[in-house]
Amino acid sequence: METDEGIEIFTDDGEEAWATLVWKAQQGRCSGCGCDQADQLKVRMVIPRELGGKEIVSNGILLCRTCEMAKNIASRSPSPASGENTRPINFWVSRQLHGKLTNGLSTKYGFKSISSLVRYLMQKYAEDPDWFPDLELYQDTGADTKVNVWVGRELYAAFKDEVDSRGSTVTDILKSLIQMYEIEHERIVGRTRD
Repeated sequence: METDEGIEIFTDDGEEAWATLVWKAQQGRCSGCGCDQADQLKVRMVIPRELGGKEIVSNGILLCRTCEMAKNIASRSPSPASGENTRPINFWVSRQLHGKLTNGLSTKYGFKSISSLVRYLMQKYAEDPDWFPDLELYQDTGADTKVNVWVGRELYAAFKDEVDSRGSTVTDILKSLIQMYEIEHERIVGRTRD
């Protein structure tokens, strides 16, 4: 099927009208990471038909391949025997911000990976979201580089609760936290050098 923009929409059930409505409602962007590469996106039901899901827009989700795999992994119950208690988060940042972080992490930031920085920022935000009142000032609108991070399920749940209470998305808050950290850290480093 093709939308009026000529973008193919893949669905499992062939319900083209419903899929088109979901695609338009989500503006052709992955619900998980914001990816807008049409060939990577699929329309899925949040609650499957076999569990009573209906073909309504609010029961539709647009996912890229990576986020669909992450969703499947995240929805698995952790195995007590394996000690598995993590889940993936995938989001996109600008190539510029990604480059700044990867070039400076081990030298000036004190973190050895973007993953450790993201987990640290998530923990701080989950513990005290009021400490970040101006977070909307720090925007990274890029979507050039995908960041994949594994985090503890409990940390993710606490972080997501705070994000949801503010009416935002995990991706937007993470990008703002990283951008804020990059800018604020540069100011602090600049002061100590002068």
